[in-house]
Amino acid sequence: FYLDPPSPSRQYTQKITKMSLELANNYILRKEGSSIPYEIDQVNTLKHLVFHFKYLGSERYILTNEIIKHVNSGRAKPITVHYFRSKVIAKLRDEGILISSGFLGYKLPANEADLYNFINHNTAIIHPMLSRIKKCRDQIRKATGQELDILAPDEYHFVRKFFDVLEAL
Repeated sequence: FYLDPPSPSRQYTQKITKMSLELANNYILRKEGSSIPYEIDQVNTLKHLVFHFKYLGSERYILTNEIIKHVNSGRAKPITVHYFRSKVIAKLRDEGILISSGFLGYKLPANEADLYNFINHNTAIIHPMLSRIKKCRDQIRKATGQELDILAPDEYHFVRKFFDVLEAL
């Protein structure tokens, strides 16, 4: 159920490239003087991604370990892969920075194919997780005569709504 990435379209390639670089560069400008460790790491990561995008080719994905090695070059204590993914990449994406990823690593997206690679990679993770949550919820509801909904707490509002909408379809 995943899309094969389309051949890049010149119309969208220019727009995607421009947006990717603008978002990354604007973030770098806003946060470059920060003293917050994860923001320093985010800026260094983006600088590395922008450099590779502009000067070494916009098609190349950069391995996680290569980026971490670059970020660690300016730190006293090395970062972990978990920290990199949760405090650097995830937080940058939360800020609206476009970062494509897949099994080949990370890059700023330059075209539609990069965006679909990102969506396909994440869907391959999200779909099985949601399926497991639904199965667990259904089993518990069945076992308790529909009395206990493990997604009832407000913290799970989004996931509960998601499944409720699916059930209504």
